[in-house]
Amino acid sequence: GCMDAAAENYNASATIDDGSCSYSCDQTISLEIVFDCWPEETGWSITNETGSIVASENSGSYNGISTTESICLSEGCYTFTITDSYGDGLGGSQWGGCNIDGNYEISTDSEVLVSGEGDFGFSNNHEFCVTSIVYGCTDSNAENYNNLVNTDDGSCIYSQSIELDNGWNLWSTYINPSDADMSDIFSEINTDLTIVKDDEGNVYWPAYNLNSIGSITIGEGYQTKMSSSNMLNLFGELVPYNYNISLSDGWNIIA
Repeated sequence: GCMDAAAENYNASATIDDGSCSYSCDQTISLEIVFDCWPEETGWSITNETGSIVASENSGSYNGISTTESICLSEGCYTFTITDSYGDGLGGSQWGGCNIDGNYEISTDSEVLVSGEGDFGFSNNHEFCVTSIVYGCTDSNAENYNNLVNTDDGSCIYSQSIELDNGWNLWSTYINPSDADMSDIFSEINTDLTIVKDDEGNVYWPAYNLNSIGSITIGEGYQTKMSSSNMLNLFGELVPYNYNISLSDGWNIIA
């Protein structure tokens, strides 16, 4: 059975390890090896903290110019060992008839964990660690920030509160609302809203169930008349700081 205590199927009663150990998948790494002129000489292994080999390939297995391996590992630290059966590593150019030196790299989507090249002799060891990926919002300024997250997935939601006084107001926003229709934007304060106008004369006029504006346009400003003061709360993505605003012929109201 499995004798590695770090494995999911560890068997404390096992007396002979049969190679059946399986491990949780917390992060996928990519191993890329570019060979010299003798790919068959190259082998490698990845060993966990308990000394168990969790992934490997023996010399004699390769015959191409390169290989890329996708390996999913549990959270923890590992030793990557690359071997060369002849003893010249990936330093092929030191010999006549070969002008290629190989190289290798272990990486995630965001960083390089291990790299090496050329003549390393019979073997070379590298230590590296992987962490469990937790997706979510990593921006502490966002409404849905999660301090347990380590990988941003673009899900951050931001807010802006705009104070609208009794009478006419002129406003714009740096939020791209998730619900962009004017009727949705003002749904919570419709009872205090008289009318919203854009710079082309289109209106959102709830008393007459009229919405010729439709959805808010990023970069534009709006005139709004309130029958009573209230707060307009917007939620969504941030408008990019370098967003280009189109200006039409004549008057414009912009953010």
